[in-house]
Amino acid sequence: MKTASRFVDVYGRGLLTGTAITLLCATAAMAAESADPAPARGALEEVLITAQRVEERLQDVPISVAAITTKEMERRGIYNITDLPFNVPNLAMSASPMGGNSGTQIFLRGVGQFDYITTQEPNVPIYVDGVYVARTAGSALDLFDIERVEVLRGPQGTLFGRNALGGAIQVITPKPTDELSGRARFTVGRYDRRDVEGTINLPIVEKVSARITAASLNRDGYGTLLPSGIDAADVNNDYVRGQIRFQPDETLDIILRADTFRRKGNMGLDTLVNVNIDDPGSVGVVFYNMALAAQGLPIIDENMVQDNPYIGLSSRTDEDFSEVWGTSLEINKDFGGVQLKSLTAYRALSAHMAYDFDSTPYPLVEQDNEYDQDQISQEIHLSGKAMDDRLKWIIGGFYFKEDAFEHQHAILFQPVIVTGPGPYDFVPDVTGGVDFQNVLDQKTTSYAGFGQLNYAITEKFSATVGLRYSHEKKELTSSFGMFAIGNVRPEAETSDSWNNLSPKFGLEYHINDDAMVYVSASRGFRSGGFNGREFTPFPPGSFDPEKIWAYELGMKSEWMERRVRLNVSGYYYDYTDYQGNTLRNLAISTGNIASVEIYGMEIEGYARPMDDLDIFIGIGYNESNITDVDPNAIITIRPDTKLPQSPKWTVALGAQYTIALSNWGTLALRGDYFYKSAHEFFLPNFPSEHQKGYSIVNSRAVLAPESGRWELHFFVQNLTDKKYKMFGEETAPFGTAVTTAKFGRPREWGASLQVNF
Repeated sequence: MKTASRFVDVYGRGLLTGTAITLLCATAAMAAESADPAPARGALEEVLITAQRVEERLQDVPISVAAITTKEMERRGIYNITDLPFNVPNLAMSASPMGGNSGTQIFLRGVGQFDYITTQEPNVPIYVDGVYVARTAGSALDLFDIERVEVLRGPQGTLFGRNALGGAIQVITPKPTDELSGRARFTVGRYDRRDVEGTINLPIVEKVSARITAASLNRDGYGTLLPSGIDAADVNNDYVRGQIRFQPDETLDIILRADTFRRKGNMGLDTLVNVNIDDPGSVGVVFYNMALAAQGLPIIDENMVQDNPYIGLSSRTDEDFSEVWGTSLEINKDFGGVQLKSLTAYRALSAHMAYDFDSTPYPLVEQDNEYDQDQISQEIHLSGKAMDDRLKWIIGGFYFKEDAFEHQHAILFQPVIVTGPGPYDFVPDVTGGVDFQNVLDQKTTSYAGFGQLNYAITEKFSATVGLRYSHEKKELTSSFGMFAIGNVRPEAETSDSWNNLSPKFGLEYHINDDAMVYVSASRGFRSGGFNGREFTPFPPGSFDPEKIWAYELGMKSEWMERRVRLNVSGYYYDYTDYQGNTLRNLAISTGNIASVEIYGMEIEGYARPMDDLDIFIGIGYNESNITDVDPNAIITIRPDTKLPQSPKWTVALGAQYTIALSNWGTLALRGDYFYKSAHEFFLPNFPSEHQKGYSIVNSRAVLAPESGRWELHFFVQNLTDKKYKMFGEETAPFGTAVTTAKFGRPREWGASLQVNF
């Protein structure tokens, strides 16, 4: 009866969503009947995307996609990939606890990775110029000289494959051209911000051109660590990206790319937000406090909680170093009706993060992580049309190999005192603390074959079917030592493999040139893996891949002579084998702990009611509920437990008005508003980690002459100085009784001068 009730509730909501979409479609159809197929003066710019591996109009692609062009990024002040959630409904990013400031954890429609460990992988991957980026460390990309960013919602298992369970983010850079051009941007602002960015496009010889982009971004931290007084959350990033393009004839296009990114600074600001000595898991701190009190030192209690979220306590100097580099070779060949694309890539990552995990002035929990990773990938696909262009097809293959190494070193309850004689002498003297060493060396090999067909049954009605077969094998060499009691597990080797089929089925109906509706069913998966924290004498066990069957109904439309663009989508997910923490071999490890249902919708609209006014609205609604729970799950999960970073509502609003300054130039005034409703950061939804709903307001003014030679930007980010958590973590399972949080950046202002040539 409970299952039947849930079925009626879910599909009842789905029916209401579908009815709303149908009504919107009817409205769009009536408005579009009189629309001119050709764009009129003042029409919105056409956006081309590659969400289906070939270039198509955004409005012709039957997928929920948020595409942001370089022009829009400059208008909205999107400088880094972590700025995207303020502009894209149902997208969230969380500060990575041990991924450093160069890393981020991505969630799309409630699906995402909240664990940074090497044995788990992101399920909303990033692709840079088509190259799969396997790790979250180093994924917080700076977005200068970017052609566009595409956020693909929903499983992309058929065309993108491994780990595109919640969707995918594509970052596309401009290709070199045969014209000499370039630009430079200089930015100054609060916290001694000093950014220098530049790009130049060079025609070298006939048919050969190059493009080079470089940047140095520097900013002091917006917080302070006590008692040292050093800045926290500083920015010291440098990157270089280069491309060489060779076009020997109209049918062949070869692009060689290389890039490198380097960051050196501290880990950011972790603020103590709660201390709960009464927690049953806090026995370690209880004894630690006895030793502190014996020496007359302040004990760890609620008096250490900071009123100012930008003040943190730390017993050490944090470190955050990461270096990423890579190269790729893209070959495009037109055989006359059949297009071949080959993409060969190599990427590598080296990182070191060290920080005070507990945010107290004592060395309660300190951790150092070392990462080394390298990957090679090869994708090749053929695409074309047949049957008088009624059939569009694509087939291809993918190969991926990765070596990932991680060394975790954590010390708990380090000695700051010795109890000695006195009333607390029954407490054993603290002489060494507990020293954990966990070493993981994982090798992954994956290959896949895929294909997709789209057939136009009539001029307006078409059907899509696709399938991808994937095979993965992982080999893990690991060891774990707890030096207070000696080596726990010597080096052990284990391996496992998985096979997966990811199909897609879809129907689309084009009402006219400016409106279409679609429905789809697709399946995606997230890789299985090993229990990287199985701190026992037993070899690590494995867990199975996560899987989602997604059902989506959507509408895309343009009307009023293409001055208005309205895209709507509704979805339902059947999410199985959810990966989370379980009790295995008397230790905490990762397993497939639950099934989940997710449903919701997005509305994205653009309007240009007059030539000088642009309006954007994005609304996301998302409901996630854990249904069936594995009885072995160590964490307390109720059926109404919410997934991490899964707010019910996200809203993004923006408006820009451009004022003509006689014959001199223009002044553009812009405001953006973002709202994110209440959400959690971890399972099982600890109250101290909860973040209530909040709003962010940004503003910008841009002065530009008619020549377009330069632009002067003035901006204020977080205008109302809103204080909000980007991440929160309760550490009671470690016996420490504390909850820490990373807070978002406070109000910042600045100015940029951009010079174009």
